[in-house]
Amino acid sequence: MNLIPEPRRSLVVRLAEVTVREYPLENMRLTIGRRSDNQLQLDDSAVSGVHAEVILEQSPFLEGYREPYLIDLGSTNGTTVNGSRIDRYRLIPGDRIRIGAHEMLYQEEGGMDQTVILIPDVED
Repeated sequence: MNLIPEPRRSLVVRLAEVTVREYPLENMRLTIGRRSDNQLQLDDSAVSGVHAEVILEQSPFLEGYREPYLIDLGSTNGTTVNGSRIDRYRLIPGDRIRIGAHEMLYQEEGGMDQTVILIPDVED
């Protein structure tokens, strides 16, 4: 039983401060790269054929909740989040991803609106 609602996750692709397209992150994996078989194709010579991916992994802490990770797949020019080069990174809303000349903004809507602490019943 899933008690925690999943947020609506997306990557907003920007080029030169102009929004190009929004990609919903509904599946378990979104590949990013220059090749046409990627779900998110970036036409940029600084982008590797298969550059990076976003995956949704089961949270080790919350049953039924998936956490988004950005993984660089050994690209030539690297992947940055908020200005720092990454190999694997747990995404949070507002993160700015740069691959080649493209900037992507990670967004979430809905989901957990508050922190819930569950305290088990204690028998005396």
